[in-house]
Amino acid sequence: LRFGRVDDGVLQFVRSADGPMNTEKTFRHFVFGALNCREWAAFQRLHDDDHRPQIDKIRAAAGFPAA
Repeated sequence: LRFGRVDDGVLQFVRSADGPMNTEKTFRHFVFGALNCREWAAFQRLHDDDHRPQIDKIRAAAGFPAA
């Protein structure tokens, strides 16, 4: 699992979208409501950062497959 790929994909999408897509067009989040493209990108990065230590701990556990 490589979070950089997720971030790169989201950032590429944000950069390729026109101005109104980035700031005016929104997509609904079930908890936070309507988020525009830039807000979704920021939220995704924070969400990934929240789970990174959890995933690292699981991957380091005895018995976790190496491949």
